[in-house]
Amino acid sequence: MLSRNTGYDRNYGANPYTGYDDINNTPLFGAGNDDGRLPPMEKVIGVKMGEQQKAYPYSITRKEHVINDKIGNAPVLIIHTDGATSALDATQIAESKESGSTGVFKRTLKGQELSFAVKDGNIIDEQTASVWTVTGKAVKGEYKGQQLEAVTFGDYFAFAWLVFWPETEIYSDN
Repeated sequence: MLSRNTGYDRNYGANPYTGYDDINNTPLFGAGNDDGRLPPMEKVIGVKMGEQQKAYPYSITRKEHVINDKIGNAPVLIIHTDGATSALDATQIAESKESGSTGVFKRTLKGQELSFAVKDGNIIDEQTASVWTVTGKAVKGEYKGQQLEAVTFGDYFAFAWLVFWPETEIYSDN
């Protein structure tokens, strides 16, 4: 159970780090690295599978919404939809910019490798046109009720991810 009665006079709907997630900002306290492949404050979807790591920059994922990719030999689906507010943008979190919701899943179901696209604002698999959510669940079509296997991932600032995983491959849409 959460309570606002913490003994501290703090507005928990207010952001003490206003503007921190601005891509042109710099990390607090000089944190970061000299990686140079991405701006330090670029948000990434970081995925580690076995010994391989890959980072998907928000500047690409927000534009594409779905990415069919492989990490090693594993087919993966990267999803980035609208539906979440940044906690680090505006002074009042309720007034912050849209940052989106993300998910990462294996693209195989029942032994079949699927490919995904966005059509009419919906995430669909191109094999059956079933409609999927950001949580990897089919909500309409032949696969209704089926769940894709989740892959462990996180949303990070590039500087933070790359400090821990300097060998990371950076996804490019080129």
